[in-house]
Amino acid sequence: MIKNFVLAGTTLVSSLLFWWKALPWLGDPFRLEPIGVWLWPAIMLVIMVACWSLTLLLVSRRLVWWIVAAGHFGLFLFFFPGFHPLLLAGVGVGLIFYLSAMSSVRREKENRLQFSLISTLRGAVYRILTATFILISFAYFLTPAVQSSSEEKELPSGVVRVVQVLIGSYLGEEMEGEGNPRFISEVTRQVVDQVTDFLNPYFQYLPPILAFSLFLALQGLGLIFLWVTLLLSSIIFLVLKLFKIVTIQKVTKEAEVAVFN
Repeated sequence: MIKNFVLAGTTLVSSLLFWWKALPWLGDPFRLEPIGVWLWPAIMLVIMVACWSLTLLLVSRRLVWWIVAAGHFGLFLFFFPGFHPLLLAGVGVGLIFYLSAMSSVRREKENRLQFSLISTLRGAVYRILTATFILISFAYFLTPAVQSSSEEKELPSGVVRVVQVLIGSYLGEEMEGEGNPRFISEVTRQVVDQVTDFLNPYFQYLPPILAFSLFLALQGLGLIFLWVTLLLSSIIFLVLKLFKIVTIQKVTKEAEVAVFN
C-alpha cells in the first residue's frame, strides 16, 4: 500500500515540476532560444507521463488513480488561475482522455496472455500526452500575448521570430550574393508587414488559430515523446524488477467461448 502512494506521490511531484517549467515557456512557445526554456518542460513531460503510465499499470486501486488525476488537473488550474470556462473545458476533455487511458491499460492487462510493457502502456501514454497537449493549447490561447494580438492586430513576437528564421534560412541558401544581414532584415520586415496586412480583417480569429497550431505542432512531435516516454518507462520498470519491487507472475485466467451444441 505504501508503495502505491510513493509512486503516486512521485507522479504528482513530476506533474508539479512540469507545470512550473511550462508556465514561462507558454509565454512564447515558438522560440527556440535559450534551449532551457523548452528543453526542461519537454524533459519533465516525459518523466511525468512515464510515472503516470506506470501508476496505471502497477497500482490496482482506482482511488490512487483518481488522486493522481485530481492532483495533475488541480496543479494545472493552480498555475493558470482564473477558472476560465476554457480552462475548465480543457480539464473536462483531459479527463475523457484519462478515462480512455485507464481503460486502455486495464484492457491490455486483462486480455494479454503474455505481458508486454510497450504494448500495455503505448495506448495510455499516447492518450495522456494528448490530454496534456490539449491543456497546454487552451492555456496558450488565454495568454496575454495571444489575446493582445487580436486587439492590437499584431503578430505575436514568437510568430514573427519563426518568420524571420524561415526567411533568413531561405535567403541564406538561395541568394548568397545578397544574403547580408541588412538585406535579410529588410525582406523579413516587408514579409511580416504583408502578412499583417493580409490578416488584418481576420485578427479576431488569430488566438484560436495560434492555439490550434500549437496543438498540431505538439501532436506532430507526439511520436517522439511517445517512444522516449516508453523508453524511460521501460528503464524504470527494469530497475524496479532488478530490485524485486516489481515481479512478473503467471496467473490462471478463465475465458468465455461460444459452443455449438
